[in-house]
Amino acid sequence: MENDLRELINVLSEEKSLYKTLLELSARKTEVIISNNIQELDKIVQQEQFVLIRLSDTEKARKILLSKIAQEMNIPEEELTVSHIVKKVDKAQKNTFSDIVSELTIILKKQKDLNERNMHLIQNNLEYINEIISQVIIGNAEKKTYNISGNREMIQNRNIIDQCV
Repeated sequence: MENDLRELINVLSEEKSLYKTLLELSARKTEVIISNNIQELDKIVQQEQFVLIRLSDTEKARKILLSKIAQEMNIPEEELTVSHIVKKVDKAQKNTFSDIVSELTIILKKQKDLNERNMHLIQNNLEYINEIISQVIIGNAEKKTYNISGNREMIQNRNIIDQCV
């Protein structure tokens, strides 16, 4: 079990490093979304995909190790927690486990916040694009009122697509 615990520390450290990389990419993505640089956004998304593939592999290794450790500790796999593991390791490993888990928690919280912000920025951009497309296709409406059913009454004017250039 000692080897499995050391290996778990290594796998968790690798996951922490990968999540840190993903966090940095997400921060860059925020800047790129704001500056509307589609080419750079595409590059970042490709880099994220590579990191996510590596994270998936690392996560599989972590689950296998946790399964082995749970068997060795006679604990059902779904009930195994960091607290159970920390009780079985020496003081140096205990500190290492605690540090990695707390750092991972912080990184994942920051990642969640950045993902929400990026999603909001992208949603705003999509709404803006849809409004522009609506203006190009429908044109300016003569009436800006709503009918009884709640739909906007619009009469299509000539717009960019109707005009010869």
